[in-house]
Amino acid sequence: MFVVPSGYSPPLMRGDGTLPQELYDHSIAHAVATRRADRTISFAGRIWRVKYSPVPAGPGPNYFSDDPGDVWVDGNGYLHLRIVKRGDTWQSSEVICSDTLQYGTYTLTLGSPVASLDKNAVLGFFTWDTDAPQYKYRELDIEFSRWGSDSAENWQYVVQPWTVEGNLHKYDFHPAGTDSTHRIDWRADRVQFSSADERGSLLQSWTYANPALIPPAGGGNARINLWLLDGRPPSDGHDMEVVVKWFGFAPTSP
Repeated sequence: MFVVPSGYSPPLMRGDGTLPQELYDHSIAHAVATRRADRTISFAGRIWRVKYSPVPAGPGPNYFSDDPGDVWVDGNGYLHLRIVKRGDTWQSSEVICSDTLQYGTYTLTLGSPVASLDKNAVLGFFTWDTDAPQYKYRELDIEFSRWGSDSAENWQYVVQPWTVEGNLHKYDFHPAGTDSTHRIDWRADRVQFSSADERGSLLQSWTYANPALIPPAGGGNARINLWLLDGRPPSDGHDMEVVVKWFGFAPTSP
């Protein structure tokens, strides 16, 4: 970036690999910014970008870490997401699948007892398209959180906007065992959510069929995140970790 006097016309670049010295000679000040390269990981046979934000960003707002100690895949192929305090700052984590959203079934298998998450933490499995505000960002959610309360239900299915009556379905989630599997089956005329315990027994399901608010398939990605409500620290002051064993996608016709 260069600051130059008013009325000065910088010289044209003509394929040179460096900026012309004349530009430096006439500038009042200049600065060089180096863009941080995105970190990526391979999980469940797909490439995921690890979200990084050194300033508060949504959701939350939170700081998001791409540190290999906070987001990694272990020798079993399981994804680990952490909330951790680094210095004076609590860091959250999120991964973004490189594949473009389509109609079909999105499946997530968890390897952690998420019913015992800290009340200020949120684990999200969702679809998102930053470039589609007209479709409420194509956001469909399965979220685990008590939203800051000790007694609130801790599990919800959501078709955005959640403020519309009938777009949010809440439960209390206490499956047997550690593992659980969750699905979003997205079609043009309906969205079906379902969850099962580690034995495959159905825990809950919900079908949403308001055609006016079901987003069409298009851009965007599937995402998994672990973050802090309003950026507030965990109520017990401890770091936390969630293990995700598998992600799968099976396309379907509308």
